[in-house]
Amino acid sequence: MNPAFKSNSLSRCFIIYIVLFSSIFTLMSSGLQLYTNYRNDIFDIEKEMQQIEQSYLSSLTNSLWQLDDQQINIQLQGILALPNVGFIAIIEGDNKTLYEKGFLLTNNFVQHTYDIVYKNGQLHQLGRLNVMFSLQKVYDSLEQQFWIILISKMIQTFCVSLFIIGIFYRLIAKHLHKMASYAENLTFNSLDTPLILDKVNRNDELDRVSVAINKMRISLTDSKQKLDEQQHRQQQILELMPAAVFVTDANGCPTYVNQRAKEIFGDGIIQNSTFSELSAVCHAYISGTNRLYLSEKQVITQALAGRKSYCDDMEIKPKTSANRIPLEAWGSPVFNQQNEVTAAIAVFQDITERKQAEESRIQLAQAEEAEIIATRLSMTDELTQLYNRRYFNIEFPKEIQRAARTSQMISFLILNIDYFKLYNDGYGHQKGDEVLCEIGQILKAQCQRAGDIPIRLGGEEFGIIFSGLTSQQALNFANRIKTTIQNAKIEHNFSGVDPYVTASFGLVTSAAGIRLTQMELYKQADQALYQAKHRGRNQVFQICI
Repeated sequence: MNPAFKSNSLSRCFIIYIVLFSSIFTLMSSGLQLYTNYRNDIFDIEKEMQQIEQSYLSSLTNSLWQLDDQQINIQLQGILALPNVGFIAIIEGDNKTLYEKGFLLTNNFVQHTYDIVYKNGQLHQLGRLNVMFSLQKVYDSLEQQFWIILISKMIQTFCVSLFIIGIFYRLIAKHLHKMASYAENLTFNSLDTPLILDKVNRNDELDRVSVAINKMRISLTDSKQKLDEQQHRQQQILELMPAAVFVTDANGCPTYVNQRAKEIFGDGIIQNSTFSELSAVCHAYISGTNRLYLSEKQVITQALAGRKSYCDDMEIKPKTSANRIPLEAWGSPVFNQQNEVTAAIAVFQDITERKQAEESRIQLAQAEEAEIIATRLSMTDELTQLYNRRYFNIEFPKEIQRAARTSQMISFLILNIDYFKLYNDGYGHQKGDEVLCEIGQILKAQCQRAGDIPIRLGGEEFGIIFSGLTSQQALNFANRIKTTIQNAKIEHNFSGVDPYVTASFGLVTSAAGIRLTQMELYKQADQALYQAKHRGRNQVFQICI
């Protein structure tokens, strides 16, 4: 069969649409023409009705009045001679038939009745003239015309359709078929063959489509060259990568292995093994053990199952080396448009240097941590866990400089537990140590700001360095600590101030912009402490500079 006339071809569809349209148009035009002819035939019958009324009715009335049978019969015969008249009858008022001519029609007829009235000064009803007009000739004529019109139109439609289809096939269909065959057979290997249509170039739509296809062919050729170049560059990059790269098909068989992978794993895996055999072939172990790495745990197995994965606990022992090589690995699946895994990629990185660096960092961190702990221990009071006098000597000058640099007020508070020697003598040194620890916890709890530094200066003497508070705020802070210590209600029956443990406070606050040394501030705070004790203890005495 000619491909232009297959069941799904444009030519076949074109023929069907032409025949359908022509048939519908033929039926409509034939129906209109038949209806017009029918109306003309009916109009002829109506003219005959008028002719009877105008030419025969008057003379027939006179003849019937005179009872002239000969004239009546002559006139009736004349009416019957009309083309469409089939039967005539004259009927009296009591439905008695006086005269009749022709054959009584039983179907396909039109009947018309005329009143026979004689006028001689008065009106005399003589009867009725019934005339039956036959429609059979009209129907026979319409049927004959219908078949003539229908057959002639069908022949005309068939001939026109054949002519149009011939032109359509010659000018369009065969060239479209050639374009379709060219496109179906177009591959990367046939891009050098251009599409040439067997027609005169008129720069029509087909020529423009042909030019567009050839431009697409050239564009595909250029794209293929660029793709080949890109693939070549990518392969070079993969070959130069320091990491081992594996690509497998959906069954886990390697399809590409770069040079680094060959160096680490050996060439044998490429030809002889799938990745499910990687552990046994390449002696892949779980880091730090002699257990082979399970096949289902491998990144390539995870990738073939459609999951991305990562591991850094694999070691391999190449045949050419006595040492194991630690690896980290990434696995990723490759999907098609139906979301099916068609390939998998695995990347293995030798992390020997990183492991060594991590071990060095761990050792260094451990050494630094030990040093920090040692330093912290050297600057921390063992009993109260507050900073000690050494920390005070190092950090106090820094805090003074920081306050001066930021133009903030700095305060230094010294507190002494009242009658602590008597407490130790009366309750014992162990109880005394417990009081010192509790005072240390109270100071920690009250020093909530980042710049508040509580210190045990020695014995029952504590200090607090803080900045950023006005003189009044600093005084309120000191009084709050004093009250908190007293409210702790630590029994002290040997105190000369209160039945509970109390403390005396010396506070010095330096205004912003005034630069004093550590010794100067300490001396001022010590003098304030002396004044607090001299005034009766369990109170705060402040010196503002």
